[in-house]
Amino acid sequence: MLMGTVTPDDISKSRACAEEKIQGAKIGYQALPTQSKPAATTALKDYFAAWIGAMKSVPGLLAGSKRDKDSASQATKQRLEELWAHVEIEAGI
Repeated sequence: MLMGTVTPDDISKSRACAEEKIQGAKIGYQALPTQSKPAATTALKDYFAAWIGAMKSVPGLLAGSKRDKDSASQATKQRLEELWAHVEIEAGI
């Protein structure tokens, strides 16, 4: 980005990159073996849904201020860490 300016192309490239990562993660997620612990399966689904939502929000953050980006990033990171802790607890790992 030139001098902090975000172009439509930057957003388009970011959106394409996020979509590529989401598709790759979906393939990996579908390949996971069925869990014998239903609560762990539910927790993992919740985590995966939140992660997809976070990835889809990345392009929109490009146009915001650094402060907005940092705040959103921190909130997302904290939420994903909480959800992952829930996965670990339910899966017993």
